[in-house]
Formats: sequence, structure tokens, C-alpha cells
Amino acid sequence: DISDWIVAGHTLVELAALCSDRTSDRQVISTPTPARFTVAREDALMDLPPIRYLDRELGLVAKSFHLIYGASGSGKTFFAIERAMCQVTLGRRVLYIPTEDVQGLRYRIVAWRRAHPDATGHLTWLQMPVGLDLQDHSQVAELIEAIEPYAYDHIIIDTLREAHSGDENSSQDTRRINRAIQRLVVTGAAIDVIHHTGVAGERPRGSTALFSNADAVIKVEDDDGYVRISFDKLRNAPPRD
Repeated sequence: DISDWIVAGHTLVELAALCSDRTSDRQVISTPTPARFTVAREDALMDLPPIRYLDRELGLVAKSFHLIYGASGSGKTFFAIERAMCQVTLGRRVLYIPTEDVQGLRYRIVAWRRAHPDATGHLTWLQMPVGLDLQDHSQVAELIEAIEPYAYDHIIIDTLREAHSGDENSSQDTRRINRAIQRLVVTGAAIDVIHHTGVAGERPRGSTALFSNADAVIKVEDDDGYVRISFDKLRNAPPRD
């Protein structure tokens, strides 16, 4: 030890120099940084996982972004709840993120349960005392950290307007929202985002970048007391009613 070194007539300066020499002789092993780009053969495409439908009839696809839009009072939240609760009854893990009207969600869930008294399973929902801002990357990271242990199969954000602080007509702000949604998609869940129609009522409100990024776009309309569902877009499949 150091005491023996001193007793033998050596100094601490000599010991420090000796240690420095030995350290410099060691081989430094660095971990290579993964390449940002790699070129793959056609065969690698065949190794990719196939599209997995959670519900083919409702167009619900795992690890995908579904934009559900409609005018106020069209029934889009009821449709979203129907999609969510159908997954719950199948034993899948579902998270509802109500960014507005939590009381309304309560009554809609009660109504659904009364219409399906034998349904099993339980929905979970996100409590947000200060809301959610998809424009804030740190908030998105906190959200993912909070929900990651649950490994959700299906996540619903209702509505988009109250889930961000940006300008929905701005393509730049919408790109930030799209990136946030894709970060949620990467968790493996099917993501439903509930949105409103524009002034004319023919398409989702705001920037078209949202439509472009979605894997499926579903329009909800009030058809004389009935809820009419139509697919404006279904990636990798033809549009259908």
C-alpha cells in the first residue's frame, strides 16, 4: 500500500508519475456510434412485421395514427368511446386522455356501460391538473414516461384543440404536433386523435399537414339522428364507407 511505498524511500510524486504512465499505456475502447443511414436489400422488407389490425371493421391499426374528426355534436366522442370500449372488452389496455369535458366523458362511459351491461374490462384515463401541450417536447417525454409501464394497446386524445398551445393553421406548429403523435405511435399503441371540422365542415380543421401525417382519417357525421362514419383515408388500403 501507500505506507509501504513511503517506508521503502519513495515519494508520492514518484507514485503519481508511475500511475500516470500505466494509465497512458491502457487501450481506450470506444463504443462506435450507430450509422445514421444504412442501405438494405429488398429481402429486409420481407422481415418487417405485417400490419396488425386491432379491429379491422373499425379500421383500428396497431402502431398507427388515426385522425377522427367531425362537427360539434356529430357524435365523434361517442364513436371514439365505442372504439375504446370494444378494445377494453377484448382485454386490451386502453388509455383515454380527455383534454376537455371530463364530466362529459364520465356520463358517456356510464351510458355505454348501460347499453353493454355484460361488458368486461376497465378503461383507464389520464388525469392532468395543468393540461397537456403537445408542442412542448418535455411534456411529451413526461407523458411517455408516465404511461410506458402500462404498455397500452390503444390511446385516445380527445380533443386535439385542447392538447396543444400552437396555431393549428400553422404548418410548422402542426409538424411539432405530428412529431409528438409519432413519439406516441412508437410506443406500439394505436393512437386516436379527436378533432373538429373546419368552417365548411368538409375536412379536418387547420393545416393539411395533420391529414397528410395520419394513417387513417375518419369523418363522423350526424345523419338525421344516426352517426355516419366514413373513411377519408386509410393508408395501405382503399378508402371505404
